[in-house]
Amino acid sequence: MCYCVTHAIELFLKAGIAAKSASDQQSHHRIGTLFARYTELYSTPDFHFPQPWATDEEDLETLLGAKIFDDIDKKKDQLYRYMAGKDGQPPKGTYYFGPFTWLEGIKDLESNWQRIWPKIRAEIDA
Repeated sequence: MCYCVTHAIELFLKAGIAAKSASDQQSHHRIGTLFARYTELYSTPDFHFPQPWATDEEDLETLLGAKIFDDIDKKKDQLYRYMAGKDGQPPKGTYYFGPFTWLEGIKDLESNWQRIWPKIRAEIDA
């Protein structure tokens, strides 16, 4: 479920970016970077939605000036699907799954996306 939610956020952001700038190819999975580009293209608050991955781990390391994450901790697509890196090693971080918290987050995303997507479509059609 965690993987599906983060993947849905990634795809929504990529769709919004592509709708506004077809030549803007986003071939990575870094949600924070995608969110930054999405908010550049859609700068007014009525296109924005809260999501907990607005900052990438790489950005936090740059801000803090230290390497604090292992590679697997930076790759949510692998982390939430396999809970291990390609080398089979588990993440060093501690992860908690609270079903109610995730369900509320999903409901919030759905509500926001239902509000936002018609606005994106209107911009495409304009």
